[in-house]
Amino acid sequence: MRRLLTIMFFFSLFSGFTQFKQDTLQYESFWKANTRGMIALTSWSVANISSSIALRKQVGLEGKYFNQMNGYWNVVNLALGISGIMRSHKMLHQPDFESWENDQLKLPKIYKTNFFIDFAYIGTGATLMVLSDRFKNPYLASGYGKSIIVQGAFLLVFDYVMYRVLKSKINR
Repeated sequence: MRRLLTIMFFFSLFSGFTQFKQDTLQYESFWKANTRGMIALTSWSVANISSSIALRKQVGLEGKYFNQMNGYWNVVNLALGISGIMRSHKMLHQPDFESWENDQLKLPKIYKTNFFIDFAYIGTGATLMVLSDRFKNPYLASGYGKSIIVQGAFLLVFDYVMYRVLKSKINR
C-alpha cells in the first residue's frame, strides 16, 4: 500500500509539473504572438509616417490631406504599437500568471471589438469622400476620407488576424 501511495505521489508531482510547463508554454506563445502583432502595427505606422512626410509636398491638395491624415492616424498607431510591445515584453520577462486569465479574455475581446469599429472607420471615410463636394474644402474631406478608408481597411485585417491568432493560443 505504501508503495502505491509513493507511486501516486510521484505521479501527481509529475502531472503537476507537466501542467505547469504546458501553461507556461501557452503563456509565452500568447505574449510572443501579441508582440509580433504589435511589431507589425508599429512597422505599418513607421512606414505610413515616413511616406506621409516624404510625399507631403509632391502631391496635389487631395494627396496632401491624405498624407496629413495618414501621419496623424499613425502617430496614434505608433503609440499603441510601442506600448503593446512594451507590455508584451514585460509579460514575457516578468510573468504575471495572476492576471493571465484576465488577459486571455480581455485582449482577444479588444481586438474583436476593434474589428467592428473598423467598419465604422471605413464607412466614415467613404462618407467623407462621397460628400466631399458639400464641404468648404472638398480636397480636405476627400483626402481625409481616403486615408481613413485605407487605415480602417488595414486595421480591419489586423484586428481580425490578431483576434484569431490570440484565440488560437488559448486553451489548446
